[in-house]
Amino acid sequence: MAETPRELKVAMSYLEDVDNQRERIKAMDNEYIAQDRANELITGDLSLARKEIEKAAAQGIDVTHARAFASYKEGRIATAVLASAHLDGGLIKRWKKKAAEAFQAAVSLDPSPLYYYWLGLSLDALGQREQSLQALREAQKTDDQELSVEASKAIGRIESEMSQKSGPCFVATAAYGSPYAEQVVCLRRFRDEVLRNTWFGPHLVRLYERLGPCFACAIGERPYARALVRAVLLKPVLWAVRKALRADRDNLPQTHA
Repeated sequence: MAETPRELKVAMSYLEDVDNQRERIKAMDNEYIAQDRANELITGDLSLARKEIEKAAAQGIDVTHARAFASYKEGRIATAVLASAHLDGGLIKRWKKKAAEAFQAAVSLDPSPLYYYWLGLSLDALGQREQSLQALREAQKTDDQELSVEASKAIGRIESEMSQKSGPCFVATAAYGSPYAEQVVCLRRFRDEVLRNTWFGPHLVRLYERLGPCFACAIGERPYARALVRAVLLKPVLWAVRKALRADRDNLPQTHA
């Protein structure tokens, strides 16, 4: 069996120190972190490890797994920052995205169930529920019983939350005649994946849930009214919603399972 190159040994030692870095972050006890300090937390040992990995790569050594492991460690640092510190408001989604991108990079290099598990959790934090479930189901395909159980628990929690959250789109269902119409599914996705994750979204949803049934009942038995709502109200709304969903999808990492 070939001996591990010196550069990779050094890189792995730096990556072990990243775990100590995570413990220091956990000990912050909700310390307030501004942007410059937050950015510093993801450098240091991780950067040194990556330099050693690239030195090995320059010598023709296969560093695929080492690169994946470094990305995984980067994601774990990001999740530790999110769990242990107060961040500026604009930084929260940025660090959630940073974590998901790091785990996605790890998965693209090495489709390890462990990396898929953390990718699934990070996508869930971003509101990408379907992609999260996809990654977590990949994580279940492991001989590690403990990891499989944790992935199953996460799947159960997300599916339960989705079933409680995803109520009917009253007006769209009445206008298109079915809750399974493509337009209705699209609007429901926007509500659950985008609108609910804004500060004002839950208030709008609650208002709609109070007023929507009455409006849906008023148009449900009137074909001309349903056609008018589709053409005048829902057509422009759907155009904007599809654009928003595309933008949200393009700005977030996607799974490749």
